[in-house]
Amino acid sequence: MITAFYLQAYQRLYTMAVIPREEIHIDPSSYMDPSGRVFLWHERVFRGIFSEHTEHVRRLMNNKIIQSLQQNGQLIDAWVPPETADGFESLIEHRRIPNPNYCFEWTPSMLKDAALLTLTICLELSDDHLTLQDAYPWNIFFDGSKPVLIDFGSCVPARDDVLWAPYDQFCAFFLFPLYLYSVGLYDTARKHLFDYVNGLSSDQFFRLAPWSLKLQHPVPYAKLASNHRVANAVRRWGLEERARAFIKTSYQQKQTQIEQGRKRFLRALLKEVQSIRMPSEGSHWRAYYEDKKDMCSYGQGEFAQKEQIVREVLHRYKPSSVFDAGCNTGVYSRLAAEVGARVVAVDTDESSVSRLYEDAVKSQANILPLVLDVMNPSPSFGWCARQFPSAIARFQTDMVFAFALIHHLAISQHQSFERILQTFDAFATHTILLEWVGPEDRMAKRLIQQSLYAYPWYTLDHLEQEIKRRYASYELLSPHTEDRRFIVCRKHPH
Repeated sequence: MITAFYLQAYQRLYTMAVIPREEIHIDPSSYMDPSGRVFLWHERVFRGIFSEHTEHVRRLMNNKIIQSLQQNGQLIDAWVPPETADGFESLIEHRRIPNPNYCFEWTPSMLKDAALLTLTICLELSDDHLTLQDAYPWNIFFDGSKPVLIDFGSCVPARDDVLWAPYDQFCAFFLFPLYLYSVGLYDTARKHLFDYVNGLSSDQFFRLAPWSLKLQHPVPYAKLASNHRVANAVRRWGLEERARAFIKTSYQQKQTQIEQGRKRFLRALLKEVQSIRMPSEGSHWRAYYEDKKDMCSYGQGEFAQKEQIVREVLHRYKPSSVFDAGCNTGVYSRLAAEVGARVVAVDTDESSVSRLYEDAVKSQANILPLVLDVMNPSPSFGWCARQFPSAIARFQTDMVFAFALIHHLAISQHQSFERILQTFDAFATHTILLEWVGPEDRMAKRLIQQSLYAYPWYTLDHLEQEIKRRYASYELLSPHTEDRRFIVCRKHPH
């Protein structure tokens, strides 16, 4: 009986659409997968399959567990395209997820959900003697607020000599950083997540773990410390092969025994991750729109007027994508998502972005919340500084929101209007919706008073001069408070 896979492959041969070798540019991150390589062609994502792995990929494509994971949005979609490609036995095509994002830009809860996704997929696959050969957050993108495993090639037959081969990798990139997050060591965890090769090693984790972590998680910490000592002893005495042989021999009488043992191990690990609680204390920025007295510069009527202006601009320009710089808890990100825009919402305040993520998950809004500084965005890095593109390259959108931000950048960070506008330009392809905060505004005046410098240049006239120099057109909208108003800036077409 001819399978659907072979039928599609047979039909594909007759199209004679061959992607030439010179047009195949392998993704710099695709170099470890033994089954093939990922490349882009005409904005489409392909995975070229080597001849010796074609049969394995065919089985995966027809596997009901794989298909179920894809239907649920947990594993990236895959289908056989009409094209062939020089240098590969066969091709599969994947859905392209917009705005690739990396684990050091996620909130702690996002990393936790990515860890749970990894373990859930492994448990599902174990029903068919399959597993993931990697436990690597760099193989996961968030599509809006939903994590998706993009490494189709990571699905492989399970080994019989270990319960789960990438457990150490899972600890380095998921478990150890999550425990540091749980006691508020955000910067430390992010620093080690940025190390895409090693993550946070067990030696580093036990050196960094504070007493608060040991007191908060006494049993898991004791278990991890015990495992760490045993693993070091096994490595030091060269007993790794003996340990693997012992596991294989222990289960060799009955295949179901190792499958059951693997499932118990994965379920216990899943339960451990679920038990890790993130700090719940809020920041003063998280309550910005709720604190009408000390923080927020808007009265109730002014806030409603600001919201109405943003809605009108969104309906007028109909952006398909929005980059919300300094999003806070995402009040305006949600407005953009409501009118159909795909939103990337960034802020440096952990608590605010975490709250936005929680809300986006509940409402299933098409919002990607990230912890990111627009004045110091993630650079391109990795192999030859090409493996992982910069935030600017990944987060190009039709429109940029820059609300209640300009006074912080100009006064607190000493940035000129030229540099500020250039920052917003970097993420916008067409339009910037900028909120001007005048020097007499209560919050701007407070910042100026606290500064050691004078800011005579911080005026609307000076800003308008810079806007006229940079943009094809602009429009000053009616003030929504006495000292705040929106400016719509339209970029020159390329």
